[in-house]
Amino acid sequence: MTKLRDNYEKAQQKLETADANLKMFLFLLFKIKNVLIILLRFHTRSDRLILANFDERLRELEDIRCEYEQSRTLSRDIYATETYKIASEEHSITIKLFLSIFI
Repeated sequence: MTKLRDNYEKAQQKLETADANLKMFLFLLFKIKNVLIILLRFHTRSDRLILANFDERLRELEDIRCEYEQSRTLSRDIYATETYKIASEEHSITIKLFLSIFI
C-alpha cells in the first residue's frame, strides 16, 4: 500500500513539474512574441531609416516566428500527452489503492 502511495506521489510530482515547465515555456514565448511585435511596428513606421538588408532580416524574423509557432504547438501536444499519461497513472494507482482497502 505504501508503494502505491509512493507511486501516486511521484506521479503527482511529475504532473506539477510538467505544469511548471509549460508555464515557463509559455512565458518565454510570450516575451518573444512581444519583441517580434515591436520589431514589426518599427518596420511599418513611415519615418524609419532605411537599413541595409532590412528585408532579409525581416524574413529571418518571420522564419523564427513560424518556427516558434510550430514549437509551441509541439510543446503543447507533448504537455497534453504527458498530462494524460500522468493522470492515467494516478487514476490506476487510486483504483488499486481503493481496491486494496475494500477487498
